[in-house]
Amino acid sequence: MLQTKLAGVSFNDRQENIKTFGRSDIKGYRLQREPGNIHDPNAVAVLMGSLSLGYLPKPVAALIAPQMDQGKQFYAEFVSLNSCSFNETVGLTVNVKEVIE
Repeated sequence: MLQTKLAGVSFNDRQENIKTFGRSDIKGYRLQREPGNIHDPNAVAVLMGSLSLGYLPKPVAALIAPQMDQGKQFYAEFVSLNSCSFNETVGLTVNVKEVIE
């Protein structure tokens, strides 16, 4: 298990998506590989359905992406909603876990 804050949370509709889905009663978020991502060939998006919440940070994605490419499945589990009193931007901390069947 890896605990990490999501990257890229301030782009597109991610702030609204995190405010809506960044809560403890949401048990898991889908991880999706984006090997064609121009910013990071190891990119792993964190999604709620088809809605983007952000990405695993590059160092975490570098660990997880090769395993996903080999067929392992992972998901992200809510840990905390990150906010501060002087900024309206929110973030999300998750645990990355392997799907064990």
